[in-house]
Amino acid sequence: MSDSVEAPDRVSPPRTVILAFGALVANVALSVVNAVMLWAFSDYLRGQFIKANNKLKDTDKNKDKDYTLKEVNHDVHSFLTSHLVQAAVFGLAMVLFAINFRRGKGWARWFTVGLLVVPVLPTASAWQLAGLGGNGPGLVRAMSALLGLTALTVVVLLMVPESARRRPARTAGTAPRSEGPAATARGSRPSAPSPCRDGSSPRAA
Repeated sequence: MSDSVEAPDRVSPPRTVILAFGALVANVALSVVNAVMLWAFSDYLRGQFIKANNKLKDTDKNKDKDYTLKEVNHDVHSFLTSHLVQAAVFGLAMVLFAINFRRGKGWARWFTVGLLVVPVLPTASAWQLAGLGGNGPGLVRAMSALLGLTALTVVVLLMVPESARRRPARTAGTAPRSEGPAATARGSRPSAPSPCRDGSSPRAA
């Protein structure tokens, strides 16, 4: 007769956490695709840089009064390169956070929510949902809307109370813990007799 040992309980993440994990991975993938896609809209970005420079007051030290095409191209290239690097680096960080909150780490949930909603951070894509009403190219606006929608979905799913709960998932067919016949034999073994008051052995008496 062999000993049977109870398998340890696995912890299953709530359904909301699983959905949030998938939505965050989709958000990261869309961020990288968007950063690559923007290279095809260099002409549109040049116009945006020129427009932004012209809106500055003459007294503003950031205004370039002689904003040449060479400078515009340099600024656009720098923007596209930094945007792609940020999408890759922060995307990797977001995936690591996603893995941790899927494993039940509460701090990872809150860090993820903060990264998606704090406006000053480059990962705050939840606010890009407003880009749908802009005047940019349709594909750029659609990508911004998708980024905002997936980010908002992650925030909502991680904020619901269900995401803070963890439920054990017992493996079907596991037997209760048993210590086997050896433990039974140990439990039925008679205890040693106590010595007599005069110190002699009970057998000698």
